[in-house]
Amino acid sequence: MEHVPSTVLQRRRDQKRRAYLAAIGKPALCADFQDVQAYIRKLYFEGGMSAEQMHQQSGVSMNIVLSVIRGHRGIGENGQPTPIVAMRRTTIDRLMALQYEPPMISKHGAGARVDPQTTLRRMQALIAQGYNLKWLSQQHDSVSDQHLSTLLTQTKGRRYIMATTAHAIAELYDKYHNVDPAHVGISQTYIARAQHTAQRRGYAPPSCWDADTLDDPDAAPEWTGACGTQEGYLIHKRERLPMCPACAVFRQNYTYSRKYTAAMSFSASKLDRILNEPGRAPLRIARALGHPNGETLELWRKGIRRPQQRNVAKLAALLAVRPEDLCDALTPSARS
Repeated sequence: MEHVPSTVLQRRRDQKRRAYLAAIGKPALCADFQDVQAYIRKLYFEGGMSAEQMHQQSGVSMNIVLSVIRGHRGIGENGQPTPIVAMRRTTIDRLMALQYEPPMISKHGAGARVDPQTTLRRMQALIAQGYNLKWLSQQHDSVSDQHLSTLLTQTKGRRYIMATTAHAIAELYDKYHNVDPAHVGISQTYIARAQHTAQRRGYAPPSCWDADTLDDPDAAPEWTGACGTQEGYLIHKRERLPMCPACAVFRQNYTYSRKYTAAMSFSASKLDRILNEPGRAPLRIARALGHPNGETLELWRKGIRRPQQRNVAKLAALLAVRPEDLCDALTPSARS
């Protein structure tokens, strides 16, 4: 029995399908391709799956896959892109049947794109550790110091970077983030220069990230172990660390409280209402205030005691509210 290549069999099936569609009054071309375009773009830009992977899995040519991603077939004689107005139904069906493949698992991953955020975190952490870009580029064949510099300074606003670059940076981070730069021969001059750059730009060192937060796009670096509290804010000031978002909020509330709450009175009923909101954990908040058994917070909540003004800001920061949300305005007679 003669062996027929799979590509020939697929072409015969496509021809039969087109003939069938023509026979029942459905044209082979379809103008409704927006869903498949959105799906392919999601795989490409968000998942990092390359056009080569899509071609290998679906059998659709690379040119067609890239045309769908770009939204046009090429540049016409007038110098303008030629928009896609219709696609073959068989092509749409094949592309819609694609299954996601992580970019670095497949051998056809060249050209894959990934989000740049976690790669930038790793690069910044290595610089904060004391590594310079020239030395890092010499440790991996696929990146140059100019390439790394461009990533640091021109990646803002970009939706993706090449997955091969992200993979190279991840390898460098895994290998060196726990290693003192001096132990690999970098001079103290270059170490100090890199650390000064990191401090000036607010780069978070490896110690600010855990394995479960480094790749979490919504996570923030943990500089002090108590960020968002008065203790964390004071550590930032004492150690001259870049101010993290949580401690910046605390600083704003703290400054606001000192400036405005002199004309306000703490409200036990407002505190009680906030603590009764779903998801609140009074005991955990009390412990963050330095009250292990929660008794003091309960006394504030019941109105038996009142916190000092400096504690109102700290309590507001822990509750993620403004200081005035815990206070009532004083009447003129009360002020006098």
